[in-house]
Amino acid sequence: MANRALHLRVCRSDATKIGRVPIAGQQTELAPLLGLASDPKKPVNVFSSHLSSIERKIDQLESRLGNIEQLLKTLVAREPSSGESARQQVYIPSPDVHDSGSGTVNSLAEFDSGDEEAAHDGDSGLMSQTAIASEFLAHAVHRTSLHDAHPSVEAAVTNLRQLVQLQERRSISHGPRFPLQLPLPPGGLSKLPMPPIEAVVPLLKALNSGTASFFAFGMTLIGVEDFSSLCRMIYFPTEDFPQATFAIVNAGLYDLFMEECCLSDDVEKRDKYQAYARMARANLETYLANLPMFLSPKIENVQALLLGTQYAIDVTRPSVAWHLNSIAAQLCQTGAFHRAEIARNEPARMKQIKGIIFWQVYCWDRGLSLRMGRASVIDDGDITIPRQFDFTGFPLLEKPTVPRFWLERATLQGQIYTQLYSPAALAVHPSELARRAEELAIECRILAVEGKAVQEEAFAYLRKINSSALVDLFVQGDEVQFLATLTLVYRAIPAPPGSPSRFSNECLETARRTMRRHRETVAMLNYGAYMKAIYVHRNLMLAPFAPFFVLFCHIVETLSGDDLGMLQEFVASLDLLRDSSETAEKLCRIFQVFRDVAMVYVEAKSQRREDQNDVPMGNQLDAYLSQLGFMPMEGQSMPQAVPPTTTDVLMLPGVGSGPMTQMEDWFLGSRSMFGLLEEDLGQIDPMGWMPPPSSGTM
Repeated sequence: MANRALHLRVCRSDATKIGRVPIAGQQTELAPLLGLASDPKKPVNVFSSHLSSIERKIDQLESRLGNIEQLLKTLVAREPSSGESARQQVYIPSPDVHDSGSGTVNSLAEFDSGDEEAAHDGDSGLMSQTAIASEFLAHAVHRTSLHDAHPSVEAAVTNLRQLVQLQERRSISHGPRFPLQLPLPPGGLSKLPMPPIEAVVPLLKALNSGTASFFAFGMTLIGVEDFSSLCRMIYFPTEDFPQATFAIVNAGLYDLFMEECCLSDDVEKRDKYQAYARMARANLETYLANLPMFLSPKIENVQALLLGTQYAIDVTRPSVAWHLNSIAAQLCQTGAFHRAEIARNEPARMKQIKGIIFWQVYCWDRGLSLRMGRASVIDDGDITIPRQFDFTGFPLLEKPTVPRFWLERATLQGQIYTQLYSPAALAVHPSELARRAEELAIECRILAVEGKAVQEEAFAYLRKINSSALVDLFVQGDEVQFLATLTLVYRAIPAPPGSPSRFSNECLETARRTMRRHRETVAMLNYGAYMKAIYVHRNLMLAPFAPFFVLFCHIVETLSGDDLGMLQEFVASLDLLRDSSETAEKLCRIFQVFRDVAMVYVEAKSQRREDQNDVPMGNQLDAYLSQLGFMPMEGQSMPQAVPPTTTDVLMLPGVGSGPMTQMEDWFLGSRSMFGLLEEDLGQIDPMGWMPPPSSGTM
């Protein structure tokens, strides 16, 4: 009966949608075939009236079925043991994405998978524990006198509870969404409209004059030697051109127009550049949405995938970026871009370009894998070519120091996941993990000294060649990302005996230094929403922003007022960036929730309640923070709002767990918060009670 009720409700809803929603701006042809009304605004009653009595009976049973369903969910949730490994979530491409070069492609932005599949981002022990823990936390909320609490406390608890619930309900789509993709016209990609050549030529002339633009650096990083020639192939074709070339040109034009838009003071020009950039962006999305399952390991194919990866990062789709870069890595391995014995027989220039492309794929692979909590696609043991970028003949990056630093940082990111945060690493003895962390910390300290020298050299070089101001911003943001990476390493080093915090002093100082460098970088962001978005997406969201969560947990443990002030300044700086993109606004919203919780937590823990029958508000916050992976400390137990059963205690995260389990929960919790950026956060209102920061507050 429950299945029948669900079937009727779904069928009724789907039938109504079929009769009401037009596809691609036109009235659907299915409506008349199904005998539905042609008016898209008029709801359609698909079922005849004789079913109404059955529906009433079904409605009467809903409450009983709901109770039974809740009991079944509870029983199922109690079955796994606390040590059971999380299920692996396999990415399945959407059947709606056509692999052929022709036909009409419907936008996946309109498709919603609902709750059919859980989104685990690789692995997460927190997900399997949600049912029992949420029930426990609900009792804690019920037992607490929220109606007597300050509105700030109630708002903080409510938002924190909603984050827990979002974590439980997270779902994945059946494939990457490209909302701007266009239907393929007859003839394929080559028939799609391009930005007018009259607007492109002046920019290409300026590019050929040797301007050290942000766009030029981007093309150099993927080994594109002559972008103008590629544009001629597309705008004045004398023969069929590869689809990858179409993607490279449109990705390049998108970046080129957006950079010009940032630097122009002419409002009319800016509007035109934005319109042309959107056109190129739509073409790029259409190419990505129609990627065939099998690609040949040609240089242009890997370059197009690299630009697609960069684009997905810039629009904050890390799962899509990881997928595209993984395909690029497979093509590199198939084409033996990484094998010295094959490269030995190739022309020198081709060997150089393949090396540049491979190491760029390698860098994205390490960073994105750490972000997604997955093993790297490329194994270091398979690489036999020299471990270096060779940009000889590319004037903008001929000096090897900066590219070498990028490569060393990427190698470190791979080691961080493999040695410290992978399931295998977290299963070793704590002393062994601490030893690994200390060894990596030595490398980090050396790399930090080198990074400072590299940055000074880079700025001097950029001033010498009169580079775009946007490139300076890129280098500055690069340091923020590097410091955040170092924080992950120092996080794994145990705090000295007797420390009030679980974090070592070096971890805390690196986290604070990251916050200060971020504040300095934000002060430079005066070039519009595009560059703000690139800074946020590449430097704060490409990997879990560990410094924030380190300081947050440290505040919870020690009630540090100075670090709370730094956390407030950080959130205030994000408020200046929230208009740059929808995801930046979501990031700001999530961090505001934790900022608010930290403020309320410090206040609640500093007070004593006289009424012993009430559960202290600080303890209630403990419960939610534990569910998110940020509490409790080593040896600390869950607050006993309601006496739990033995099974409840064993399944709650952090109870009876050792330091390695806590570090795993912390890593998964911080990474999972970034996973929520692809969810709807509209119900969370962190500004509901907090006064908005004053303009320019840092």
